Amino acid sequence: MTQKNFRVIIDYWATYGDLAKVLGVGPAAVKQMRRRDRIPSRYWLKIINAAEKKEFPEITLQRLAELRSEEHTSELQSHSFISY
Repeated sequence: MTQKNFRVIIDYWATYGDLAKVLGVGPAAVKQMRRRDRIPSRYWLKIINAAEKKEFPEITLQRLAELRSEEHTSELQSHSFISY
């Protein structure tokens, strides 16, 4: 399965609390990450390690980096300037 956003990554865990325990944050922080569709890179290694233990092979460092790259590309396109 190809993830198209960070929400899909978060949704691999049954509850916000489950992922919050992995990341060392509260469930509200995970809910906020999902709402913003962003997972700060400081949490990526924890997510990858937990994903390996839970046998979620689709969650890799490469995939997280691709999602982040797609996010930046989208931001740049939405802020493009027209020069005359």
